[in-house]
Amino acid sequence: MIKKILVLLALSAASLFAASGAQAGCGHFAIFECSKTGDPGGRGYMIRTDDYDNFRAGWNCRVQGPFDSKSQAKSAARSGGGYVKYSCQQGDGD
Repeated sequence: MIKKILVLLALSAASLFAASGAQAGCGHFAIFECSKTGDPGGRGYMIRTDDYDNFRAGWNCRVQGPFDSKSQAKSAARSGGGYVKYSCQQGDGD
């Protein structure tokens, strides 16, 4: 029973990463809120911009992605009042 649950969890995680482009660590991000002083709250998950290429260092930002296509990221950004940027997590895709 536990083995079945673990397999289902692993398959779910793999499909989530494959759909979002997260395996490569590179892609288009929908960016919503940023703050210098902590978690800005809101939509998405928080990243530290120091860890990503093509982002201005020193910010905590709420993002969704990475998306494989710019149009996917634009759709997510539009629905939440954000904007789009392409980036790779440092150490990935270099």
